[in-house]
Amino acid sequence: KGADVLTLGSNTVYGAVNYITKKPPIKPTFGMNITSGANNYNSQFLTYGGTWQNVGAELQVLNKTFGGFQDNSGFSIFNTTAKMYAETGKNSSLYMKINYHQEKAKASYSSMTPYTFQTDFTQNPFDADDLHTRRYAADVMYNVQLGNSIVLSSKLYATQFNRDWWRQENSLVKASGV
Repeated sequence: KGADVLTLGSNTVYGAVNYITKKPPIKPTFGMNITSGANNYNSQFLTYGGTWQNVGAELQVLNKTFGGFQDNSGFSIFNTTAKMYAETGKNSSLYMKINYHQEKAKASYSSMTPYTFQTDFTQNPFDADDLHTRRYAADVMYNVQLGNSIVLSSKLYATQFNRDWWRQENSLVKASGV
């Protein structure tokens, strides 16, 4: 948000994020991070990658679930990424990445009133609110250094995104009518 968004037009809703993906590690490395906590929170992140001669590769897998702070507010996420980086010549490199992401969430726009919060802050009666997303993505980048300060960069990318969102209908009841 802010002045940087002006370059993308006045109708920009969320702004812009420039993600920079790190190269695979030099030394072959296995990583594992397993976490659990309250409200059925569980997260498993596994990664393995390394560089052999002039080719590096890495695989990352994330599986995360959470029961939520309220009834009907949990989620599950599965994400996996495979990437490869290769120095194809003295002044050129090739980078490829593929990604799959899946999310299932009990996402609701409905909120609590002060009365429902004071009565039971863990309640959420909207059990039919569901958000399911699935994304596939692929990137290929080829760079050639033409001089000390000139790099020719070719990028090819594709993505497919599917979102199914079911929202439960609700009604507003005025306090004066109760």
